[in-house]
Amino acid sequence: QLRDFNRYWSREYLEECRIKDEKIISQILTTSNGHPFYLYLSSKIHTSLVNKGLQPKPSDFTGSYKDIVSRFIYNLNDNEVTILKYMAIPYFFTKDIFRFIMRKYNMSCDPLMLRHIISYSFIQEKEHDKFYIHSLMREGLLAEIDANMKQELNLLMFEYYSKQWQNAKSDNILVEMVYHAARAKDFNDFRKWIEQINFLERLKELQINGSQNIIFHLSDDLVRLFGIKNISLSVVDVYIDALHL
Repeated sequence: QLRDFNRYWSREYLEECRIKDEKIISQILTTSNGHPFYLYLSSKIHTSLVNKGLQPKPSDFTGSYKDIVSRFIYNLNDNEVTILKYMAIPYFFTKDIFRFIMRKYNMSCDPLMLRHIISYSFIQEKEHDKFYIHSLMREGLLAEIDANMKQELNLLMFEYYSKQWQNAKSDNILVEMVYHAARAKDFNDFRKWIEQINFLERLKELQINGSQNIIFHLSDDLVRLFGIKNISLSVVDVYIDALHL
């Protein structure tokens, strides 16, 4: 939650990261604009290049914020990149989700790998056993995933939460289940599915209970994905009622 660093503090940070080349420092200062997250990624890119025996150049740090994220990802090993991409699909991941996805793709569930992944500063445990990837990094990782693979992974997560839903129909599970269903199913199949789970009745219960935040979370996401004209008028009515309150 840090504010952007001024050039003095940005420079000091980069020098502490053992970046000495003045042209490279100048380029990173220009590209990152003092944003702590991008300063961190740039320093990691520099370290990765040096560790590979390569000579970092100012051109390695040019481009947009998206380019910085892409370069950081490119310098990771393939296994790390794959795992980070998989963990970027859910809004957050837990140790159980990590094990679930790793097993589905026949990858090692080594606890040491999990500890390594969550040690990155762009992953935070905001709640117990809920790990959130920094939104900018998550966007960058999602942009690197093939559309078919995204759908496959969202379907996998939909199945994960559907199984939980059978055991406990909690609001939190509903939010995650709808999120992944909307990305795993085509629009017509999705509409049929939310009718089957009595989605409208659930929204009404949330409204009566004063859970406007969950209504906004669900409705805003569906509107972004499908457009308000395609959302059921009854759902929109609940959303508008929540807004009025």
